[in-house]
Amino acid sequence: MFVNDDYRPYAQILGESDRQIDRRQEITLYADAYLPSCSSQLVRSGFSYSWKISESGVDLLNGLSSTSSTFTIKAGVLAAYKVYDISLTVTALKSGRAITNSIHVSVISSVTANIKGINI
Repeated sequence: MFVNDDYRPYAQILGESDRQIDRRQEITLYADAYLPSCSSQLVRSGFSYSWKISESGVDLLNGLSSTSSTFTIKAGVLAAYKVYDISLTVTALKSGRAITNSIHVSVISSVTANIKGINI
């Protein structure tokens, strides 16, 4: 199958582009990436994946490279009451061409206080 090296890969993080999670939740993100080919088939291999987490324009975790299209952020890593941008850069290994896609994750906390002796 022939793939033109001028083609830029297509990539997306599957699911909603704006998400809300509880700080105590783990979040797993899945990427879908492909290159079109001249035979109308999609090429879904030969990519590297790089993930980045930033908050208010400041990179917190950058260059988390992988050959896997799955990225997991453990519970408690992201601070409550903040909005994070999580970016995925997919690079076609043969051509070096890349594309970036991102989502926004709002983190909440469902922790409630229980104070003895106070009736509300």
